[in-house]
Amino acid sequence: MSDFAQYPWESNGGHNRYLSLHERISPPGVVCCTIDGQDVSRDVEVVGIADQPIIPTKDWEEFSLRSKVWWDLDKTDQDGYSLCWLASLAQAVMLMRECAGLPRVYLSFAGLCGLYTGGQNRGGGLDESLGAAMEIGIPPCDLTPNDNINPRTFPAGTKEAAKSRRVIQAYDCLSSQVFEKLVSGVLRGRPGAFGMFWGRGAHALCIMGLARRGNEWVADVLGSWGAKAHEGDGTLKLSASQMRGVNTFGGYVLGLSAMEDDETKPPSLK
Repeated sequence: MSDFAQYPWESNGGHNRYLSLHERISPPGVVCCTIDGQDVSRDVEVVGIADQPIIPTKDWEEFSLRSKVWWDLDKTDQDGYSLCWLASLAQAVMLMRECAGLPRVYLSFAGLCGLYTGGQNRGGGLDESLGAAMEIGIPPCDLTPNDNINPRTFPAGTKEAAKSRRVIQAYDCLSSQVFEKLVSGVLRGRPGAFGMFWGRGAHALCIMGLARRGNEWVADVLGSWGAKAHEGDGTLKLSASQMRGVNTFGGYVLGLSAMEDDETKPPSLK
């Protein structure tokens, strides 16, 4: 992620209402600008990546953001493109925006691909997708539909539209206790994205909740293969043992303005 650390914290200054007190006084690893400048106050200027604190398992409870999924999953289907690393991010950002009360906008993973890779239909890591969303932003589908990754055909204003929808704050869920960190983020109301081994390859998905399956905890996950994929509704549930390889491919959750006062309990337990 160091490629995207373009601006030192000290030179930008300002406080950020998306951050906890600890994060406001701690230099972030990466900084960027705002989400929808007209929708977020101007004091939201400098942000970055912080570690996701872990909520003790004794405080876990079933919780999901799936009711916040307002969009047609067929319109966010990666549909043959090797862009799950961008599609999972775009869906997490759409969820984050809904939780934060921002306007509903279909965000284009294909548009971000075109702006970031120059139109290459290739795989990538989750750290790479997050860095691109922090540096470039994600354009809306009304400018760059998800069936076109060729930047030469993008209309005027695409870069500016993407820039106004950069990712602001992310929480790192790697190293040890990856599942616990991802789940703790979701319990705080923070959707996210992660990569994992999938068959003989890899796949990236959007994490949106926590559920019970028998005697084990499982992540409630949103896919990017359309409305009838996985369990028949575009979603699936994965246990910690199934989510292998996140440290290899990346994993994070996205910050929310409403979740900054208490890092020890999920919102419903406050």
